Amino acid sequence: MRAFFQKSASFFLLCLLGGLASLAAGQDASWDLQNYHIYNGYTLLHPARWHDFNFAQSQSFLNPILDVPLCVLDAVFPASPRVVAFCAGIPFGVLAFFTIRLARRLFAGQPYAAWAAGIAVIIGLSGTATVSQIGLSSNEVLVAAFIIAALDTLLARPESLRAAALAGLLAGLATGGKLTAAPYAVGLAAALVAAGAPRRLPGVLAAFALTGLGGLLLTGGFWMVHLQRLYGDPIFPYANQIFKSPWAGPYGYNDTRFLPHSRRQALLYPFLWMRKNDFYVTEKPFADARLAAVFALSLLALAGAGWRRRFWPPAAWRGLMVFWFVSYALWEKLFSIYRYAVPLEVTGGILVLAALRALAPERPASLTAAGALLAVFIGRATIYPNWGHVRFQAQAIPLTLPPIMPGTLVVATDASGVSFIAAAAPPEVTFIGVNNNFHVPDESLTWRRLADTIATWRGPLAIITTASGGQAALASVADIYNLAPAGACRTILSALNRDSLRLCPAHLLPGPAAYQPSFALNFSDTGNAAPYVTQGWREPEGFGRWSVVPEPSLTFPTNAANRQPLKLGVLAYAVPPSRVVDVLANGALIAQWRLAPSPALYQAELPAPGRPRLVLTFLVHDFCADNPLGVGLMGMTIQEKLPEDK
Repeated sequence: MRAFFQKSASFFLLCLLGGLASLAAGQDASWDLQNYHIYNGYTLLHPARWHDFNFAQSQSFLNPILDVPLCVLDAVFPASPRVVAFCAGIPFGVLAFFTIRLARRLFAGQPYAAWAAGIAVIIGLSGTATVSQIGLSSNEVLVAAFIIAALDTLLARPESLRAAALAGLLAGLATGGKLTAAPYAVGLAAALVAAGAPRRLPGVLAAFALTGLGGLLLTGGFWMVHLQRLYGDPIFPYANQIFKSPWAGPYGYNDTRFLPHSRRQALLYPFLWMRKNDFYVTEKPFADARLAAVFALSLLALAGAGWRRRFWPPAAWRGLMVFWFVSYALWEKLFSIYRYAVPLEVTGGILVLAALRALAPERPASLTAAGALLAVFIGRATIYPNWGHVRFQAQAIPLTLPPIMPGTLVVATDASGVSFIAAAAPPEVTFIGVNNNFHVPDESLTWRRLADTIATWRGPLAIITTASGGQAALASVADIYNLAPAGACRTILSALNRDSLRLCPAHLLPGPAAYQPSFALNFSDTGNAAPYVTQGWREPEGFGRWSVVPEPSLTFPTNAANRQPLKLGVLAYAVPPSRVVDVLANGALIAQWRLAPSPALYQAELPAPGRPRLVLTFLVHDFCADNPLGVGLMGMTIQEKLPEDK
């Protein structure tokens, strides 16, 4: 009973510390919060919002189950953002509790066990992915808490059916809530194989798999059925090259911006983050040596074990090592997005101390002290990314909308995070999003639904644009959808984005839209563009192709008898964002584009060919050989420019 109360007191104390850490960071104002975490949970609980479409961009289609608690907190404590922030920090306390328990279990019985476990926990829980997301709506810390609780349960009794079943359930709940947990679920299964008793392995694996499937269906099944019923893809729009939903293009829609560019980089990736960097594995500047320390010290420990001929660690340690390296390999292969690496960080601290102490097992005191010095060194070299906080406001969702007439169709015109404003809008208002990170004009049913909704709307129209004017986005929307501002714009007041959004009345322009939804070329791995790719491009992926040289080019045959100019339409995006690209046609400059970090349509006029071939060259400004990704090319159309075209 005493042990129970001690554990309970420790648990609640750590949750208290997590809440206080969240309060110290300030009110969450991250882009993801503005783009979909408020909106998705709110929409699930408010059927009046179900007539919206694509308003939160590709994230509109993510499972909203983990966003519901935030929505409920915002509704219950609308004027108490500190209460919301405190509650949002509690998952960090849960994560810390199970990380500490796991470290104490693994180091138990060793010399200076308490010191080793404490230093390991400090290294792990102070990582950039973990600390920077305390209290954020991203849910990565919450997902990690489920995964580490499952790992602790599994390694405590790897031969137990009950432990395997509970670990599977926790992993399934995490994966169903957020698919980014999938690599860790596989890592847990691998850990079970490594740590379990061979004779009981079939039974415990079956228990893990069955309860894992059950947990996934509990948190994600309803949403998969919903997406399958509406779009024919249970994880829409992802993996659409497999499911081939007519509502999206034949792409994977996975974010490939941060994947390694070569085998060498894949092997050295963690060492590249030891110094301040941007756009290796995250959008924000950061530096972190923790994962590099895991690899470096593990290799040294392995060499030392070979020297001593002691290769076989205890079962629990085998399970942890297999979990970590399998999970890391899948994380790097699928995502390489550092925000998703919280379970790797917190367990990496344990591996760092274990590997360090394994270098000289006869000197545990000295190497534990060295671990403390290493923790200080790593901590001083760490640079934490800032995902966005503001000082606490008077409201949980600080937002004041200009009056919007009932029956208005409000169109978001670019990839800004705007959907949070729907939480303050009348239920009779409909929101849709165009020209954003999921949808640009193509032949999908999504484009047709958006275009038809705008063209046939019989009520008031309005658009959301940015304070800077968003002229490129407005021009694109006018060209594609015949929609343009029709009066004075009013500011949408919100401290979350420093009042950067405007709501403008809009109207349809006369005549049909100029755009015809028929890209001639698709650059994805299932597309038809390969014969026209000449030099400077990576192999095709699910979305398209990346340029990897300063001057990538494409070559097309043309009709020399054609004397009319041509229209060029390019569907592309860039890494890093705001990449400037000069576009040359047969050596002549025809356009200069500043590519956004999400897919957008860029247009230019081509001179009449007059030659048997057209060579398009993209001159990539600020090319960097260490991070060569420049133009993310998805699609292209070249068509004759008719006299009536603008």
